[in-house]
Amino acid sequence: FTVDAFNASSFLLMFTAVPGQPSAWHATDSIDYVLVMGGEVTLELETGPVQLSAGDILIDRGVVHSWRATGDEPGDVLRGRTSKPCRG
Repeated sequence: FTVDAFNASSFLLMFTAVPGQPSAWHATDSIDYVLVMGGEVTLELETGPVQLSAGDILIDRGVVHSWRATGDEPGDVLRGRTSKPCRG
């Protein structure tokens, strides 16, 4: 996919957090529903880390964050973006 996919009204994105390769710090202007499909991941927030494992669900309301796999195994994450922007 291209970066233009992020401008769609809504979409699903599956990504894999790879051990030793944390994502860049970023934020979205949307409300995102996140489901950890497999493995364990850490959601790094400005207020501290949140440990998540397979089956955990969270709602991201546009906070600055980063992802990283916890342990030696990759973490698979499904993210659904809503069509309404987060207004804070």
